[in-house]
Amino acid sequence: MRGILLHFSFSFSLLLLCSPRRYRAICIASFVITTANGGAEFVKRTEHLLRRAGPKYLAFVGYGIMKPFELYLFLYNAIQVFGWGLVMVKTFNGLIQNESFDKLYEKVAFELQIFQTAAILEIVHAVVGFVRSPVGTTVMQVYSRVFVVWVILYSIPSSRASIGVPMLLVAWSITEVVRYSFYALGLIKCVPYALTWMRYTFFIVLYIMGASGEVFTMYASLNEVAEKKHFTVEMPNVANMSFSFYGFLAVTMLTYIPGFPQMYLYMFSQRAKVLGNKSKKQA
Repeated sequence: MRGILLHFSFSFSLLLLCSPRRYRAICIASFVITTANGGAEFVKRTEHLLRRAGPKYLAFVGYGIMKPFELYLFLYNAIQVFGWGLVMVKTFNGLIQNESFDKLYEKVAFELQIFQTAAILEIVHAVVGFVRSPVGTTVMQVYSRVFVVWVILYSIPSSRASIGVPMLLVAWSITEVVRYSFYALGLIKCVPYALTWMRYTFFIVLYIMGASGEVFTMYASLNEVAEKKHFTVEMPNVANMSFSFYGFLAVTMLTYIPGFPQMYLYMFSQRAKVLGNKSKKQA
């Protein structure tokens, strides 16, 4: 089974480099070898076939076969590209049709909830070492968005009429389509420069738009929270304690003041590191 998995991950990647005729010949031979003798023999025989095909194809062997966790990450990122692509298309379609903000939210709510909640897996990826992202930074990013999606937009209907809704939908969807595409193609070593540039440039506008949208949406929910006491615990009660969700929201919005610059400057440092290095190599 492991050998067959190696075969398919390799064959998909090989398609990007080989001509169709050469690709078919190599893949048919490698599949027979894989099923008969397992992954080790597959790699050995495929190296021999590629050596005959030429040095360019042989050099690909060293990184062309995905490990199981890399295949999982590729599928995860590809699914997220699809999901956030749906959110982006529906968002822009709604804006073109001049729909109200709450109608716009209703149009994308299902996809938004599913694919943003799935991002919780990225915390797991960072913790177990599947990716090199800082755990703390990942937790901050995922928590703020999941909080807005479920605690604010899902639970407090008045928040959906805020100008923050189209702002965060546009910013999140474009950011995630670019980001997940970048990650998926990075796993098969074929990220075009244009995508790299978008990944480390679009954030300059989209991070500000997205963070502002989150704050505006939370602010729009305050009146309803004060009136209906959402998630609020008042005295007296058995636990003899109280909790003001209104106050919690106010504090949460204030945390964007120190938190956002930290995230924003981190992305600028990453931009200088990635795009700066590429410029030096081209020079």
